[in-house]
Amino acid sequence: IQDTYNFVEQNSHPRLWRLLADAALGLLELDIADKAYVRCGDYQGIEFVRKLIKLDDQSKQRAELAAYSTKFEEAEKLYIEMDRRDLAITLRGKIGDWFRVVQHIKAGSGNDAQLKEAWNSIGHYYTDRQQYDKAILYYVQANNYAQLIHCYAATDNYTQLARLIDILNDGDPLLPVLGDTFATVGIADCAARAYERGHKVDEAINVCVRLNQWDLAVSIANKHNS
Repeated sequence: IQDTYNFVEQNSHPRLWRLLADAALGLLELDIADKAYVRCGDYQGIEFVRKLIKLDDQSKQRAELAAYSTKFEEAEKLYIEMDRRDLAITLRGKIGDWFRVVQHIKAGSGNDAQLKEAWNSIGHYYTDRQQYDKAILYYVQANNYAQLIHCYAATDNYTQLARLIDILNDGDPLLPVLGDTFATVGIADCAARAYERGHKVDEAINVCVRLNQWDLAVSIANKHNS
């Protein structure tokens, strides 16, 4: 590689410097790769090579190089061989392969925050494809009530929506959202209960009035001295 460097230096051309830089990088000849990327003006290459130089382990350098070259399976395998499943999780998270992230976490690595992020991301994956029943399975595990409201409403699953009224804490900002959802489809008692627990008493009374549930409206008004 040093002979090649000498040759390119005598016959300087940006394309030759880039070919040399890529070849040297592949061989982890990082000093020559750094010089060659400088000569061809590839600042991304320079930054990556200098990142590799800072690593204290050649296996880590190979894994990072594989990831940089989009050889994700190879990079993941190297991380696992190094007993760095945490780096494999980070890699898969960066490329959006959340199913693989979950597999690694279940194998004994990662933490609850990473698992929750993975559940949510898989839920988003199915929501984007309007596969709401599958999305619900993952949002439940992530306790993502905002997305559960969206998915239950999209599938007309008002039984599960009603259960959320009791699961959420008093004053939760999602309770008025639930109230709006039930009011839209004319389910006055659930709408009123959601508004009431969300500290929106006037909205609770008004929805009963709009939907001609006068007894319930009077009951709520008397309860809150409205």
